[in-house]
Amino acid sequence: MHRHHLVSSARSTQVAAPVRPHQRVYLLRGFLNVFSLGMDQLAAELRQRGVEAVVGNHSLSDAYASEAAADCKAGRINSIAIVGHSLGAGAGVEMADELGQAGVRVGLVVTVDPVSRTSVPANVRTLENFYVSGGVGQTVARSSGFRGSLQNIDMRAEPGEGHVALAGSARVHRAVLGLVRAAAGVSCR
Repeated sequence: MHRHHLVSSARSTQVAAPVRPHQRVYLLRGFLNVFSLGMDQLAAELRQRGVEAVVGNHSLSDAYASEAAADCKAGRINSIAIVGHSLGAGAGVEMADELGQAGVRVGLVVTVDPVSRTSVPANVRTLENFYVSGGVGQTVARSSGFRGSLQNIDMRAEPGEGHVALAGSARVHRAVLGLVRAAAGVSCR
């Protein structure tokens, strides 16, 4: 992660210029990581566009929430987006909720075929849920305090878009790239 660095020499000590605040996207894989490799591909696509992307297992969402809250409050990042597949989708919503409890806003959450029922927390600006009805995927509900944008997009009609394939779907990736770009201006503070 970007941090302030102390540079020392025999004659002087300099502090590197502060890192310009930027958007960070957290991508959360599902069970055993192997069924959500599309999240790694999406992270690479984001990085190619100059967006900082952190990808890991859904079980890391608590640690990521702590990191994101601290970095937002310290001004190291100015916008947060979360994308999760399967168990990572539910963990992404929980991560957003933890950030809300810490007083941090989340510009975007994208859930990809969440396997448990969830509701979008009030601190989230936009939640887009891509799911396959008739399978394991679930819709996402509004919480009582949520005032943002929520869309549940059923991908059932798309050929070949099952639970595992949805994480690597070109349609989903295109949508996420556009949503991340649009959410870059949503401040986490």
